[in-house]
Amino acid sequence: MKKVVTIMVVLMVCSMAFAQSGLNAIGGINYSTVAGDDVENADNLLGFRFGVEKTLTNGLIAGAIYSQRGFSDSESDEYGEYSYDNEITLNYLAGYVLKPFPIQTGVDILAGAELGYFLNGKVKTEFCYDGDCESDTEDIDGDDWEDEDSNKIDYGIVVGGRYAINQQISLVGTYFFGLANLDDDDFEMKNRSFQINVSYGF
Repeated sequence: MKKVVTIMVVLMVCSMAFAQSGLNAIGGINYSTVAGDDVENADNLLGFRFGVEKTLTNGLIAGAIYSQRGFSDSESDEYGEYSYDNEITLNYLAGYVLKPFPIQTGVDILAGAELGYFLNGKVKTEFCYDGDCESDTEDIDGDDWEDEDSNKIDYGIVVGGRYAINQQISLVGTYFFGLANLDDDDFEMKNRSFQINVSYGF
């Protein structure tokens, strides 16, 4: 938790410190899941994202964000005697580069790439049997992640669009198509995420 707070403070300070340099503050939500040949019954999980970005002199958009991804899954028997719910949250510090392609005034198509580093996560589970339920929450740090032979590096393709509401505020919607396998072994599982955020320019 301390790491998360530290990252939030750093990003906020950077945003204020470079406000006069054309840096934009961004914040929004992720609607994430995982996909792969070995993935079954993975549902979407709502998370958040925030950070800063800047339009470079060559027209590219470069950004740094704290991004919360993950997925959920559940199962139950046909008679309703037991149920199992699981939520896995994965937190990344990520950087991205996007190329805008204008299609009309104030509207751009965006395409680019994102590279992320796993920071920490959380697993929430609830098991119910015959009306009695037990729940548990487990924090995951970087060492735990590596002990499970999981990959700390995540990368993928980002595509989407941007609509400029005015000169300062833009609404951005993108899709992250992860290419890195979360598991270093043969189990195929990759991040997928719909991302919606607001960009505010100082």
